[in-house]
Amino acid sequence: MEVMTGRLRDHEFQRVYEASRSDLVRDFYIPAMMRAVRYDRAVGYFRSSILHLVQLAVSDFILRGGKMRLICSTSLDNADEAAIRNSHVDPTEVDKAMSSDIRDALRDPTSLPVVELLATIVKTGQLDIRVAYKTDERGIFHTKVGIFRDHMKDAISFEGSPNETFMAWSHNEERFKTSKSWLPGGSEQVDDDQVYFNELWEGKRPSILVRTLSDLARADLERHAYPDPQAAIEKVRTLTRSLRGRSRTPKRLQDHQLDVLSAWRINNSGIIDHITGGGKTITALACVREWFTSVHNGSVLILVPSILLATQWEKEIHLELESLNPRILQVSSQSSQSWREYLRDFLRPADSHRPRIVIATMDTGTKQMFLDRASVRSNTLVIADEVHRIGSPSRRKILDMFEPGGRLGLSATPDRYRDPEGTSAIYKFFGDVLKPSFNIADAQRAIPPRLVEYTYHIGVVVLEPEEAAEYRRLTNRIVMLINQERDGTYDNASDLLSRILIKRARILKNASAKVDYGITYLQERFENGDRWLVYCDNTRQVDSISQGLTEQ
Repeated sequence: MEVMTGRLRDHEFQRVYEASRSDLVRDFYIPAMMRAVRYDRAVGYFRSSILHLVQLAVSDFILRGGKMRLICSTSLDNADEAAIRNSHVDPTEVDKAMSSDIRDALRDPTSLPVVELLATIVKTGQLDIRVAYKTDERGIFHTKVGIFRDHMKDAISFEGSPNETFMAWSHNEERFKTSKSWLPGGSEQVDDDQVYFNELWEGKRPSILVRTLSDLARADLERHAYPDPQAAIEKVRTLTRSLRGRSRTPKRLQDHQLDVLSAWRINNSGIIDHITGGGKTITALACVREWFTSVHNGSVLILVPSILLATQWEKEIHLELESLNPRILQVSSQSSQSWREYLRDFLRPADSHRPRIVIATMDTGTKQMFLDRASVRSNTLVIADEVHRIGSPSRRKILDMFEPGGRLGLSATPDRYRDPEGTSAIYKFFGDVLKPSFNIADAQRAIPPRLVEYTYHIGVVVLEPEEAAEYRRLTNRIVMLINQERDGTYDNASDLLSRILIKRARILKNASAKVDYGITYLQERFENGDRWLVYCDNTRQVDSISQGLTEQ
């Protein structure tokens, strides 16, 4: 049964919303959701994290019987997209991608309650999800239109840049226009938007296929559904309160972190050389906080080697810098291509009531489309995590393009192995290592200790004949190259030598006997209640060990 609620026309909605001038959630999303009983949304990307942001409004919407229809793309890697666009391939590839999205979200404890709420309202029929993808060779489904409708049939539609994600509504620079059915001229546009959505929903748009949520994906979801939406809502509310509580108070810096912060202040440059677990990221965010405090219209560019690290930085920024309410633009091969439109404005000096942070992967940062738009000037602080990785020949060209006002590198091992040129480029750009360093012994002496006590147990395995033969062959090649490097008979010996050393090391890291040894070791020593970390060289080793343990 639907509960009567306020009318959309009772709120003064703007014609245009821009993140730089409005709080998109407070000023538009929540007022619309609080008054609506129907919500239709067609969007390029949807993430359940949006429920964190608007959980109160969504909770009320659900409890009064509101219903949502959602059309979105699924997260596809290149192989998925190629398979789906090939009309000869079974579109069950879409089902696999949808299920993969769900399982990825379930692995994150902070995502689990919102996925459970999502599952609950899918099971109750209050949320119907369909997945759209293009059937031609180029492009993806990237439509962004939404329609809120209240109990009196008034409607407000909006069309513009935001996806249905936490980042889009809370931190990105987004812009959209609205149309109101109760105003002259507005009804026609709302009707057009509704017709467009309905045609998408019914699969009547050319070159766009729309699939219902597959049985596979639905089963993955509904295993986590609650019988009563109220229980799922309460769990999300509890999680949201705990996250807000954690984020309001930044972590207290330890003595070594305070000393590094003081050393960095002198020239606004340097490298934090701390072991993993030494608090490099938290120290860096303390530098970011000071940068925004001292530099008018400051911005920050954070360069990271992987998408995983970009996500981890984003989470830490939410927790440590919540009071600053920064706008964040993530730039990678998997982020929305709309970053091209906003990157220049994020980095250049501009009057803005919110600090601006760009998180970019190093590989994307080397692309010309990024360099052409990245206006790095004296107002920008450039941070490189795992700074040794930016010294590679293909990546260090980024450093030649920037003249920032602030510089900060982070790494437990800032020097590059057998690469003096790359190491020199890193120190030339970022400056010297900031004192003090923080090594394993320092971490064990710290109060409280930063590392748990551990003991090495060395296990010896023997290479298979084929592995041993390849190891000997590469060793002979290494000896030859070292001799050529010494006598100068081969100019490029150093680069080739580094590659072969890495190739030889991988033989030891991936020795086939390691898997059987690891499985046996775990089985003999594991006890109920134990928690173990097993470090592997690649996902193939992870899968082999996991399969071996499962089959026992």
